[in-house]
Amino acid sequence: MYSQNELLKKLKMDIYKRVGAKYTVEDLDKRFDLVYSKTNGFADLMARVRMDGLTEYHFEDYSEYQDLFVDEIVSEILVLLNKVPSKTVEEYLAEVKKEVVKAVLKNGRIDGTEFDDRYYDAENYKLMESL
Repeated sequence: MYSQNELLKKLKMDIYKRVGAKYTVEDLDKRFDLVYSKTNGFADLMARVRMDGLTEYHFEDYSEYQDLFVDEIVSEILVLLNKVPSKTVEEYLAEVKKEVVKAVLKNGRIDGTEFDDRYYDAENYKLMESL
């Protein structure tokens, strides 16, 4: 029998092993937890666990959860781990700085909301935020 926490830990370990077999870059340890909790499969898993409301899980329950969620979460994690921004952080920040300087030179000043719009709406910021 498994408690709810033991079930989730065991599923996470299985997912980590499968991802580790396919993703061999050294940063897996650093990025796995961040990416794992952002997957739709993880959200579905947590919703299902809460919906079931069980405190003890048998091996059959574990197998069911494994069949339903592990493959989906592994594929989502691999997609997120392999997603690489087209620019480095430094290149992106240099580009933002140039845009801000242009706006300041053109208008004489720039307000905070305009800066935020330029910074947070950029494609590479969104990619970096998802990692």
